[in-house]
Order: sequence, then structure tokens, then C-alpha cells
Amino acid sequence: MSLKIRRIALTNFRKFRDPFVLDGLTDGLNVIIEPNETGKSTLLEAMRAAFFIRHNTANRLARSYAPHNEAVAPQIEIGFEAKGEQWKVNKRFLKGASVEVHGPNGRAQGEDAETQLQALLGARRDTSQAGDAAAHGALGLLWVGQAQALEVTPPGEIVRDSVRATLEAEVGTIMGGAAYQRVRPRIDSQFADYWTNTGRPSGRQLAARTELDVAEWAANEAVTRLAVLEQGFSDLEAARAKLKVLDRDLADTTDAERRKTLVGQIEVARSAAQLRDTRRAEQGRLGDQVKTLEISPRASPMLGRLSATRPPRLARPVRNDPA
Repeated sequence: MSLKIRRIALTNFRKFRDPFVLDGLTDGLNVIIEPNETGKSTLLEAMRAAFFIRHNTANRLARSYAPHNEAVAPQIEIGFEAKGEQWKVNKRFLKGASVEVHGPNGRAQGEDAETQLQALLGARRDTSQAGDAAAHGALGLLWVGQAQALEVTPPGEIVRDSVRATLEAEVGTIMGGAAYQRVRPRIDSQFADYWTNTGRPSGRQLAARTELDVAEWAANEAVTRLAVLEQGFSDLEAARAKLKVLDRDLADTTDAERRKTLVGQIEVARSAAQLRDTRRAEQGRLGDQVKTLEISPRASPMLGRLSATRPPRLARPVRNDPA
């Protein structure tokens, strides 16, 4: 059931001592923005009173509708749409309590009006002293009072009965008659695609399970290959780091010049070593010749004559010093 509020009129209701009218409410969301303590919550409470609180009750809640310390009769008039039809309820509390409900079938008053209103809204008679939200029916679930936005209230008995009756009616329609004949063959056909008559998996379900096994194997294989690939990337990064070090060393001209100088010095040293070896060889040959000549002086007459004409050695004078 859809319910749309179109007009609210209050007189002598709590802080609204003077007549107050709020109309022009449209479809969709209507937002009322006013400063604190201007009566926004009072409007909400007035709607609840008009819809769910009996006009002739004199409990504590009804007495709270009258302005403080004033013996007046709070009065509420609400125009609304329900089930696509125009309705109006007018309630007066305490002094001269009364109720009138105007609908598509005319006007109702008193108990008839209360009964008609309860049937229209799906509510029941509220006999509590402070107002029982469970008696408000399905609309009570949508009625959020001030400082109650975060509270979660379970549905009352009337709501549960309504939901249960709706479900039972719907299930009964489906389980028999033409609707059942249309739906059941389609259900059996779709069931046979996945299960056998004994409840064992078959058909598309078996194919899906096989595909799942293949997909899981492929996923595990992909994970293994990914690990190998990541290790390869790690090794590649390490090789690149080493290559950068080598490139930096090769690009260093200082080391190149030092290497060039060392190569030149090595060549000079090699040449000097070869020259030294040559001189040593020549020295060795000359030494051998000299030794040959000293051992056999007769072999050379010229050497003999040179020895004969050698001047005599002079005697070394000896000096005698007195003791």
C-alpha cells in the first residue's frame, strides 16, 4: 500500500496553539528545514496521532497533545492518498473528542471511522499508555522518531502476520493451477541440466566441475611459471647491475692511461732485458776466449814475445823504522 501525505492542519496541538497549515506536499521526498524547537517533530507526532491514536482515549500520550496548562482540545486534519484514492481524517482529542474519515465511499464517524482507518492503514487498536509502535502495522517500521534513526526495531505481530499471509497466498498460487503448470516443466528441465533423478551431479554441473579442475591446474601451473619468471627477472637485474659496474670501469680514462703507460714500460723493460742477455752472451764468449789464451800461451808467438819483453818488476823498498 502506498500512502502520500498532501496536507496537514493543526490547532491547539502542543506548541501550535494557533492554527497551522502545511500543504503543497508533492510526490517523492519532501524535506522540511527549520531551526530547532520550531515544531518539526511535533508535526510528525501529530500525523501519528491522527492515523493511529484513538480519538476518545484519555491516556498520558493523548493528554500530552494539549498545550501546557491549557484546557483546550487538540485537533488534527490530514489529507492523504492511499491506494490511489483521496482520503481525509479529522480528529479531535480530550474535550469534545471526535473523528471523521472522508473517503471515496463517503464519510464515516466515531467507531466506524476508527475501524475504517485501521483497515486502510493495516493497523490495530492501540490500548497502551505511551503508544505501541507494533500496533501501527507496516507503517510503524517506517515511522522514525527523533533520536531513533539508529535503532533497529523488529516487526510486530501484525506485520509478521501480514507478511506470512502474503507469502502463503503467493506460494499457494504458484503451487497449483495454471501458474504451476507453466513453471514446473521449466524447473524440471533446468534441474535435469545439473542433476540426475537420484540427485547425483550430471550434465552441465559435471562439465563445470571438470572445467574447474582444469582451471585450478592451469592456475597452479601459472603460479609456478610466474615464480620462475620472477627469479629470472631477479637474475637479470643482478647481471645488469654488474654490467653497469663494468661499463663504468671501461669508461674511466684514468685507468686507460695508466694501463697504456704500464704497457710502454713493460715493452722498454723487455727490450732492456733482451739487450742485457745479448751483452751477457757476448761477455761470456769473450771470457771463454781469454781463458783459452791464458791456458795455452805457446799457441801464439806474438803472445810469447810480449811475455818475454815484459819489463821486470821493481823491488818494493822496505823501510825499517827504529824500534
